[in-house]
Amino acid sequence: MRIYWFFLIICVSFATYAQNEVSLKGNFPGAEGRTLRVFHYADQITYLKKEIDRQVIDSLGDFSFTLRLNATENIFFRIDHARMHMFVTPGEEYFLQFDPVDFSEMKDQGNPYIDPWYFSFDILKPKDDLNARISNFDDRFHDFLSENFVRMQKSRNFRMLDQFRVQMDSVFGDITDPFFMNYYTYKFAYYYRVSGSISPVRQIETYILNEDILYNNTQYMNFFNAVFASYIFAGSRSLQYGDLTYTINQLNSYNALMDSLGKDTILRNELLRELVLLNGLNEIYGKNEFNKQNVKSILHHINENSKFFRHREIAGNILHQKTYLSEGSPAPSFELSNSEKNKVNIPDDFMGKFLLLSFGTSNCQSCIIESYAMDELAEKYKDQFAFLTIMTDRHEKDFLDYVQAHKFGWPHLYFNHRFDLLDDYRIRAVPFFVLISPEGDILRYPAPYPSKELINTFDYLLFQKRRNNQQ
Repeated sequence: MRIYWFFLIICVSFATYAQNEVSLKGNFPGAEGRTLRVFHYADQITYLKKEIDRQVIDSLGDFSFTLRLNATENIFFRIDHARMHMFVTPGEEYFLQFDPVDFSEMKDQGNPYIDPWYFSFDILKPKDDLNARISNFDDRFHDFLSENFVRMQKSRNFRMLDQFRVQMDSVFGDITDPFFMNYYTYKFAYYYRVSGSISPVRQIETYILNEDILYNNTQYMNFFNAVFASYIFAGSRSLQYGDLTYTINQLNSYNALMDSLGKDTILRNELLRELVLLNGLNEIYGKNEFNKQNVKSILHHINENSKFFRHREIAGNILHQKTYLSEGSPAPSFELSNSEKNKVNIPDDFMGKFLLLSFGTSNCQSCIIESYAMDELAEKYKDQFAFLTIMTDRHEKDFLDYVQAHKFGWPHLYFNHRFDLLDDYRIRAVPFFVLISPEGDILRYPAPYPSKELINTFDYLLFQKRRNNQQ
């Protein structure tokens, strides 16, 4: 009997594990040998994108992922500067066919970090799935807003939105997929809110209270974040701003803060109250009127002690997002090759000196101007500071031609399509500068431009170092 129950438990566990898997296969002609990465939102309070898998596309253009997800959610593909997304459901098997792309002919137009590319793909399996429904619905909603939203707000004729809802009900009303039904409901809820056709209290009573919190549904969380933006510090009639600042700055108490929020009858439910608190702490972190260390302390308390697993995750994500690349945090490490193919480890190879790390491209005029200003600093401060430039050109030949043409007096490395490195340093534009301490920690992020006040920063750091050595 014991053996029977043991195998039964194993079988149930295996079945549950399989139900949480998403099979994702596809073909991408022209992308052979390139790395395809998959991300999802770690949560939708911080919207922190977390990499969950990566794979090098094989010589036939094929790729295959098996993802472990607990619920339907939005995932993102990253390849080079391109970003694409789709919704996936545990237990489903998807096959994607990308349109052919000739990467050798591609050039960076504008700023690909701010305006990333999109590569088209079709979902061949399953047919008529959740993505098709959402795309159809979003297109119809976009057309309606483009044609009517300004006129609707000016005339205060909110019946137009109701009439559109009736039309959409006739198209999508028979769909029973829970994720789509909630996506549909909360997209309308958001625009009822934006249009002002429903009072803030009624919004919460209708769409939030006595409803499940849909942490993975993008439209629910979009609505939630809009409803509770600045709520605990400005939106609630029951909460006094002075009481909250006192609770955070003087008492530094999670329990007292939760008790204060509990005065609001809308926030009596502990699960909802704590999520609203997390939303508020995410907003106020770093604001001058709140003690940053106390906000961190309260977030650490939630991260370690919350009854709700998702809230522990969210608190940890807020702490990571707010402190990552901040002064004193470790500089992300990586290894690249210079033009002679010699390996360089950052920041390990530069320990003991201040390091000015820069990012640029060969076709960026501002990068070249700043490099000449940096050349002067490199000559003046070469005994105390090291200098290093990462070139993010699409084609390695452009990098090699640049190094040969300019011959600056410090190492230049090619990023070799390491887009994860650009993500690690959150590069969104070039030129970009980061100052790293002799111990390998972030000192200034971003650092000032060499052509501007960077020399003052250098002199101040050297002054501090001398003073510390004398003590």
